[in-house]
Amino acid sequence: MRIVETTIFSIEPDDNCLNIIDADYKDEYGLVVLVQKRHNRFELSVNGTTLYPRLKINYPFVRWIDYKHFLIMNSRTKGEKHNLFIMNIDGEVIRSFYCGDAVQDVAVSKEGIWCSYFDEGVFGEGISTEGLVLFDNTGSPTFQYHTHLPDAPSIADCYAICRGKNTTLWLYPYTDFELIEVNPEKNSFIAHQTPETLHGSQAISIRGEYSYFYSPYNKEGTLYSRKAEDSGAKKIGKLSGTLRGLDTRQKAHFIEIEEKNIKVYTIINPKEY
Repeated sequence: MRIVETTIFSIEPDDNCLNIIDADYKDEYGLVVLVQKRHNRFELSVNGTTLYPRLKINYPFVRWIDYKHFLIMNSRTKGEKHNLFIMNIDGEVIRSFYCGDAVQDVAVSKEGIWCSYFDEGVFGEGISTEGLVLFDNTGSPTFQYHTHLPDAPSIADCYAICRGKNTTLWLYPYTDFELIEVNPEKNSFIAHQTPETLHGSQAISIRGEYSYFYSPYNKEGTLYSRKAEDSGAKKIGKLSGTLRGLDTRQKAHFIEIEEKNIKVYTIINPKEY
């Protein structure tokens, strides 16, 4: 088992005017990058085309929806009525809605837009208290974790999410750090115990029989693999930066966002499937 690193976007290290804030990459759509410029101005690079979103942006995420659309979302709302904006590739906002405060991560599927929340949202008020919500593209919640799965492990802080097969989503929540697969169509879940070595992981990726965990407590930057239902985990490498797990449909397992570089990591593991 080995890791293949590929740099897909870079800014000159001595360019003090530009920093990468967030990005999303899909094999079928390409790369969308949100960059912060001097004087707190933001610009977008959509497969090499530069756009200037006319939005008030704070703590933003960017994600592909399809090959013609992407979203920008403010993690903290600060009283704004809407904090998720769906845009076309010309940079025009075609729809917006409120998706809750203190968003930890966002994942997009054909069923809609998944938002997970950290503790300030879960123990706050409104939709974020659900811990994990699936919105359709008009902003209506179609699945709410705590409401639809009252018997599932509670979410105090959703550390990591990633898409699974079909309509499913995987999550890795504090406090018990069970690896949970939820199915919004069936309002069902499957929870898997994980070894303490993996607790606190900041990113996950699930592929077939294997799950991958990045940067658990006291092991910053370490990447682990775990075969389904094994009692332990295997260290497979050391990385840096902020990683996010890519879904099962992508060749790469993780995307890494740094101030000046964007990389993807592919784990070569013929035993996954």
